[in-house]
Amino acid sequence: MKRASTRYLGFIPVPALIVIMAVLEIVVKPSLFYEPAWLLPITNTLFVTVVFFIVAYIAMSNYRATSRIQILLLGGGVLAFGIGGVIAALVRSVPAAGANLNVTIYNTGALIGAVFHFAAALILLAGIFPEVGSKRKEFWLVLSYVGVTAFMALFSMASLKGLIPPFFVQGVGPTALRQWVLGASDILFAFSFLIFMGLYLKNREVFLYWYALALALTSISLTAFFIQSAVGSPVGWIGRFSQYLGGVYFLTAIVTAMRSAQARRTSFDNVLTASLSPTEETFRALAEHSPDIITRFDKEMKHVYINQVGLRLYGKPAGSIIGKTIEEMGLPGPSASLLKERIQRVFETCQPAEVEHYIPTQSGVRFYQSRCVPEFGVDGTVANVLVVSHDLTERKQAEEALRESEQRYRSLFNGMTEGFALHEIICDAKDVPCDYRFLEINPAFERLTGLKRKDVVGNTMRQVLPDDDPKWVKIYGEVALTGKSIHFDNYSAALKRHYEVYAYCPAPRQFGVLFMDITEHKRGEEERARLLAEVQNRAAELDATISSMAIGLIVYNRAGNATLMNNTAKEVLPPEIFFNMTVEERLHVVRWETEGGHPFPLEEIPVARALRGETTYNVVIAAPFPDHKLWISASAAPIRTPDGKMLGAVASFVDITDRKRAEEELRRSRDELEIRVQERTAELKEANEALRQLSSKLLSAQEEERKRIAGEIHDTLGACLSAIKFKVEGAVQQIGETAAVATQSFGTILPVIQEGIEECRRMQQDLRPSILDDLGLLATLSWFCRRYQTIYTGIKVELEQSLEESDIPNVLKIVIFRVTQEGMNNIAKHSKADLVHLSLGKMDGRIELVLKDNGQGFDLKQALASERMKRGLGLTSMRERTELSGASFAIESKEGKGTTIHVSWPLGTDG
Repeated sequence: MKRASTRYLGFIPVPALIVIMAVLEIVVKPSLFYEPAWLLPITNTLFVTVVFFIVAYIAMSNYRATSRIQILLLGGGVLAFGIGGVIAALVRSVPAAGANLNVTIYNTGALIGAVFHFAAALILLAGIFPEVGSKRKEFWLVLSYVGVTAFMALFSMASLKGLIPPFFVQGVGPTALRQWVLGASDILFAFSFLIFMGLYLKNREVFLYWYALALALTSISLTAFFIQSAVGSPVGWIGRFSQYLGGVYFLTAIVTAMRSAQARRTSFDNVLTASLSPTEETFRALAEHSPDIITRFDKEMKHVYINQVGLRLYGKPAGSIIGKTIEEMGLPGPSASLLKERIQRVFETCQPAEVEHYIPTQSGVRFYQSRCVPEFGVDGTVANVLVVSHDLTERKQAEEALRESEQRYRSLFNGMTEGFALHEIICDAKDVPCDYRFLEINPAFERLTGLKRKDVVGNTMRQVLPDDDPKWVKIYGEVALTGKSIHFDNYSAALKRHYEVYAYCPAPRQFGVLFMDITEHKRGEEERARLLAEVQNRAAELDATISSMAIGLIVYNRAGNATLMNNTAKEVLPPEIFFNMTVEERLHVVRWETEGGHPFPLEEIPVARALRGETTYNVVIAAPFPDHKLWISASAAPIRTPDGKMLGAVASFVDITDRKRAEEELRRSRDELEIRVQERTAELKEANEALRQLSSKLLSAQEEERKRIAGEIHDTLGACLSAIKFKVEGAVQQIGETAAVATQSFGTILPVIQEGIEECRRMQQDLRPSILDDLGLLATLSWFCRRYQTIYTGIKVELEQSLEESDIPNVLKIVIFRVTQEGMNNIAKHSKADLVHLSLGKMDGRIELVLKDNGQGFDLKQALASERMKRGLGLTSMRERTELSGASFAIESKEGKGTTIHVSWPLGTDG
């Protein structure tokens, strides 16, 4: 609660500084200013340079850990602003520099910082979070940080030498160029503030709140600098105070992210990445609550992420694991090699892979099954591999226990005093039993029969006992084919022994025979007693087995009353209504329901069907009790005597209540997710439409501004220079030959004035050719082609125009001209062409523009991808400009085959 109050208080300076700035601008005289040479270097160094360099360093460290482009852009932005601030403060003390150099360097650094921040804000707003591959990560880091530093240094040197137009005149105020640069910076920072604050309101990450306020204060400072008339004015100092306070807020954002990392028990990099990547936050929220170990590896096989389960396993903090390889984490050689090989396979094949391995821990060896899945980057290649490791230790222990159990049963099997043999029945073409094959025998079988295992297993009865009575094939065949067990005494003439035999069907078309040699004890009471005890023991084992079964088991008599319920059945169902009631009577106590919620018909209840002689499997039944609803999957079968007499029925069931609840919850979650997806899709459509309208308005505003500036240059500066030229020429004529020296001096001034006039005309035509407004597009294109060939003498231009000026809507004229201008400038810069064909015509109710050259061409996909990475305005700006005006844009190019641009507008478009 206290921290929330602090956040609300942190917002107060924003409106307060705006009000103070407005009051000072209205009340205080413009001539009042205070600007000691020693003060600005100290304050800028403390509150701008140091703060921004700290933020840039933290952004660089986080980018190297996470590869997030938006973090690199934020770091580059604050670095440019910080360098601009320190250089501007240092040159302020240079007498020859004056206020202009300070303003020029500072404003340029602010513009670069604003562009970088706005680019990062747009990435966050679009909901895309590109990552750079590990091999290119350091390249982009060096390119951005070193590039920003080098540019600011070179720009400062150029400004110091007077190569840059002035930004500020002390006592007069800023120039138009400075106002344009500063205004653009102010607007971009303001938009960045709105986007970051919107993300905070959506995600409630405190880092975003303080960072947004820092951007707002920076925008306020730039607004103050925009309206000040003199460096050091009260409004200017309000701007500096806003900027210094913004630096403090930048540091506050970093500190809050660190505190959040401590509270969440995770790393600072994770918190910063989650703040600037909501999708990554969702992933980490799932990963941190997963019972499995989740790790992420880059192409160098180094950890870039590990969840809390993994940290507990290793017993180390995240900082000592991130950046380490598998071997460096102490994984044993065989396991490390297996896991490393699977990860490498995923990078190479882009397909998931699985592997089982083990990890030694302080509590013993743990076994894991790891699934390695690819994570693709923006270039379509595998950027990282996500490894989800499921603990198999308990399953391995259970398997080991099962093996030990099997060994114990094998020992029991081998130590049995009864003979045992497992057989498979052999049938003829009509599926009538004709023989059987021995599959397995125990040592007691060898002892009781005198037959050896090597002579029996794998052979048929007719091969082992050719003299035995064929009736046994029929008897055992019935057991194997019907599943009916038999128990009898038998005398084997071939072996000359008496046996008590129990035959049953353990699997389809198989039968097992358990037998005892009763030759010596057949007539004795002791043998009968022993056999009775043996049967009782078997019954006790069966009862114990039934009682310990995990599934519910109920045995019914012919009336439908339960005669036996195992423990599992008694725990799930009330025994009293099963032992004391028939199937029909139970329907009045428990309302059995189908899966659809309808009453279950008496005749369809599995037990009722079993009592009619039918067998049912996995019938889902619901039983609503007062305090809960029970779901079971029931199977039932009749119990018959060997001669087919109905004894009752046996029913088994599995409690599937938890599964049904999970299915219902899953359906509910899926429905909610579908609704959220639909809502999000609608929001994105609205946002895209708003962005398109904004882009259209920006282009229109840009053209209007170009037109206005061009008019200003023509009407004011051009007219002034022309007037100066005429007056100087008149003065030269008046002086005449008597003042040759003065005439010669004036004569040297006239070319300079004429050059200035020509430069004004060139600037006017570049900004907005007046011929476009005066004579129309067709004349403008003709003029442009002539001028183009004059500048680029090595390129021949063929112009073909097959429509009238009246055919072209006014709103499309400037668009067609800008697309042509941009395309032909690109040809001159990049194509190495010597022939350009420009065609503008009307066809099938559309205006068609075709620009074709015979240059070297280029790889279109590679050029578009490079342009997206560099945030350029070449092909992408041409496409956006044309599509915003309602046109279709197409470009074809192959290396060595030239390039063709085709733009088509439907007639009647309103732009």
